[in-house]
Amino acid sequence: MKIGFDLDGVIIDHTFAKIKLAADLGFNITKKDTPSEILKTILPKKNLDELRKTLYGKNHVESSLLDGSKKIIQEIVLHGLPFFLVSRRNPGIFISAAIKFLKKEGFWPKYFNETNSFFVVEKEDKNTKAKELGITHYFDDEPDVLEKLKSVKNRFLFDNHNVFPEKSFYTKISSWKDIKKQLHI
Repeated sequence: MKIGFDLDGVIIDHTFAKIKLAADLGFNITKKDTPSEILKTILPKKNLDELRKTLYGKNHVESSLLDGSKKIIQEIVLHGLPFFLVSRRNPGIFISAAIKFLKKEGFWPKYFNETNSFFVVEKEDKNTKAKELGITHYFDDEPDVLEKLKSVKNRFLFDNHNVFPEKSFYTKISSWKDIKKQLHI
């Protein structure tokens, strides 16, 4: 078993930051509107780009870890299971902001570092990297990303706001406790 994790929406919870940033842009959204695939249907592209630039470039000031993420990552380490971070981030400040956040939370370099963390640009690139790494179990918060992960046998949608329907190509989960159950640890 080789495990892959997305960063934003799986390890980092941007829910309240997105609500605040959308409000700053003049949009009133709820928790259920914050998943990326939904938010892009609500905000005009210009506003969405501005929100993303602030959210991913400002060191995640308003963001936090998802409950249980650190504890379960520690258990994965104790079980000796190989794991990887495969996240979609544009190069430069967006990657350095992600690493800075992970350092602040005690994840970098203890759990994630240059040897097991990969930042890609396009959704399809996640499949390329997952195939290269031999990932067998992947956790992401975007159904359209999971649909593109054809090389991964076990795909899990992290849907902590319960907004997406069940699909045949993924198993829906809502918490890190569910991740623990799916990994049988």
